[in-house]
Amino acid sequence: MLARQPNTRPQAASGPDASPARVLSQVAAGTARPPRRPNGQHAAPAPDWALPDARQASPESRNATSAAAQLSAERKRLLTDWSIVKGARFNAARRLRHKHDAAQLTFALSGIYGFVVPLFTLQFAGEIGDLNTRLVSFVAACAGALSFIIALHYQWQSFPERSKALHDCGLAINALRKRLKIAALSAPSDLVGYLDEYETILRTCENHDEIDYELSRAERGQTGGPDWRLRLRLAAKTNGLCWAIWTIPVAVGAALWVGFNTG
Repeated sequence: MLARQPNTRPQAASGPDASPARVLSQVAAGTARPPRRPNGQHAAPAPDWALPDARQASPESRNATSAAAQLSAERKRLLTDWSIVKGARFNAARRLRHKHDAAQLTFALSGIYGFVVPLFTLQFAGEIGDLNTRLVSFVAACAGALSFIIALHYQWQSFPERSKALHDCGLAINALRKRLKIAALSAPSDLVGYLDEYETILRTCENHDEIDYELSRAERGQTGGPDWRLRLRLAAKTNGLCWAIWTIPVAVGAALWVGFNTG
């Protein structure tokens, strides 16, 4: 019979020489195996301190994990903030476009008040009476003059150019967000370039109004969604002056007519 060859595979240290450092070095090298007792049975598994454990990670590893988590949280915060600012810029651009449309309508109404109403009173003065003719002429003259002044004022505000600048700013912020979202970041210093570019983009146009920012937050569910009060405030800020020009002269004329006819 062939003689049994001795087992030359290294075994994990046991007994008084089984120090933690020696066992760990064998485990790391992959050369350790459970030692055998004299009867050929395997000995007990290696102690817990000899096994890799995330709780036994070095302080450097824990610090690296914490830094990565903080960097991810900062990226998420920037993406959220920039999304709100992007929406605010788009809201401001839309608000200025609506103001420009209101200015155009106001300018058209000034022409109606200045030409159509006097022509009407001239043609039908006998049918509507002298008092009504003078009241209508007075209301039309006041409304026409105010509408013309407001229309000129709005023309000087350059709403189309400002609206385009705000819209382009929103597009640039959105593109920057997309780049940051897929960027491979390894340190907080990697964010510096994105922050500098963000500040540069903001300086390309005027700032949005508070109502634009509030609407953007509401649209993204941060304040429960836009309600009717916020919509009403936005409409008043956009067209409030034009509404006043369109309605106040008519209301004053109606009040004069009632006063003259009941006095």
